[in-house]
Amino acid sequence: MENKASAAQEAAIRHRDGPALVIAGPGSGKTYTLTHRLMYLTGECSVMPDNILIITFTNAAAAEMKKRASSLIPGKASYMTFGTFHSVFFLILKHTFGLTSANILKNEQRYAIINDGIKKSGIRTADKTALINDLTLTFSSCKNSGRLNNKTELTDEEVLSLMEFYNNRLKEMRLLDFDDMLLKCRELFIKKPQILEIFKDRFRYILIDEFQDINSIQYEVVKLLAGDKANLFAVGDDDQSVYAFRGSVPETMKTFLEDYPEAKKYELLTNYRSKGCIVEAAGKVIGFNKNRIVKDISAFDMTKGELNILGFKDRKEELDHMASYIKDGLKTGGYEDFAIFVRTNSMVSLFEEGLKARGIKCTVKGRVNSIYTSAVGRDILDYMRFVTGDDSRRTFTAIMNKPERHILRWTLTEDTVDPDKLLSLHHDELRIREGIKKLINDRRMMSRLRPELAVHYLLNMTGYLGYLKALSGKDSEKFEIYKENAFEIMERAASYGDIREWIKAAEEMDEAASKNAQENEGVPIMTMHASKGLEFKKVIIADTIEGIIPYSKAVHISELEEERRLFYVAMTRAQRELNILYIAEDRGRKTEKSRFVAEIL
Repeated sequence: MENKASAAQEAAIRHRDGPALVIAGPGSGKTYTLTHRLMYLTGECSVMPDNILIITFTNAAAAEMKKRASSLIPGKASYMTFGTFHSVFFLILKHTFGLTSANILKNEQRYAIINDGIKKSGIRTADKTALINDLTLTFSSCKNSGRLNNKTELTDEEVLSLMEFYNNRLKEMRLLDFDDMLLKCRELFIKKPQILEIFKDRFRYILIDEFQDINSIQYEVVKLLAGDKANLFAVGDDDQSVYAFRGSVPETMKTFLEDYPEAKKYELLTNYRSKGCIVEAAGKVIGFNKNRIVKDISAFDMTKGELNILGFKDRKEELDHMASYIKDGLKTGGYEDFAIFVRTNSMVSLFEEGLKARGIKCTVKGRVNSIYTSAVGRDILDYMRFVTGDDSRRTFTAIMNKPERHILRWTLTEDTVDPDKLLSLHHDELRIREGIKKLINDRRMMSRLRPELAVHYLLNMTGYLGYLKALSGKDSEKFEIYKENAFEIMERAASYGDIREWIKAAEEMDEAASKNAQENEGVPIMTMHASKGLEFKKVIIADTIEGIIPYSKAVHISELEEERRLFYVAMTRAQRELNILYIAEDRGRKTEKSRFVAEIL
């Protein structure tokens, strides 16, 4: 980024009063523009710093904005209000109702309340943690959009019943979740106009970063707060709107211009981050979206960069190439030069495990659960522990009736279990004896096999797949998810020479998933969503195939356009080198390279 403002940036910085929409493409210096506008307002315009509100979408972004503003205008930035929507709206509720941090719902409280609701409803599930996470997202989406977008395994009626239980319990405990802060703030401003006037007088100038991510309730509250003066400075890029599941839509930027026809529009269309070949390729892809503000982004740096689109036979070959590429790069640079982007959380741990097995250190941005923590993952690892001689009561009880062998838990009275003794204990119960005999034989057979063959045996010869099908009931989609997890684990097992080595690596993966991996040195691996706002010299986008990118669940035009925006965000994180990889085969099934790759070519 250059030290002097471009003409486009200077025009936006010097906007005086009234509404303004700044369309800021990737790498176009929007943070520079926002912070220098603060200097302009408090300097040439003599605006009091405590009359300025700056809203971002993450606490980290708010802290960085405040830090940069403090270096530009020392002594003034500390009087401005920097924060996320939630922190700003809670500040308003705090001053009005005397709320404290004790009134904010904590994660463990949310888990306990929803868990209690599930128990009281008599709902059965194989993976309660996953269900609670899905319900949390569904409740949040409903509060923000006013519509039930049910992404759980439950019926709409069950979800609505659980949401009613959850909301009633929050009222009883006088707690607010993040979404309630927005709803309560809107309700306060509508019902108590005198309170609204106090805060309108306090926050006379409002600046919003990442405006494309705003949802309808946040936008409504901001408009109330801006009032008739509408000193609202909104900065964003509809091509980077990727949070539909939180209620944001790219049309909001067009809506802003309709709501404020007098608004000034400024366009920052020079990308100072990425080389010309990367900017050009990204522009080709996003140009296929119809629902967007058309813009012509150009690169500031047209010197040679690298755009590599490479196909491989399968994921093993893809991982071999990635490891080789990174090792070559490490001869002249560091781990921080690289980043690997994947589509889903489960793929983060898949590539982390594959690269670590090839000698590449990796870190994970944010906390990502390992697939071994899923219900299927726990079962398979417990089976493998049993196969390698773990006779603990915990391990045996975890697998003894998967599938049903009619073994009774109360018959296991010691800390270790001897299957042969258990067999003699049930000497006159034929059905149980047959189940135990088969389990002993299966154990012996699997112990002789390589890890991936042992998993194949478990799935196909012990009856475990049949157990998963019975567990899924009539929900065929749930059974497909279970199978996908099982086959993915089998694929991972192929990287190891024996079962014990694999179990040790899997346990280390599990442990790493519960730590803040950012503390460790290594190549960062993250989802494309998590890449937003970051930049790296060399970027790898893995598994760019149909069904993954775009994701298989994206079927409507609006969903496909969001997938394309997400791919555009991932592409434009790259400064010098962008590597887009695809495979011809995934777990024995033929695959097709992503339509987005075809759009580039």
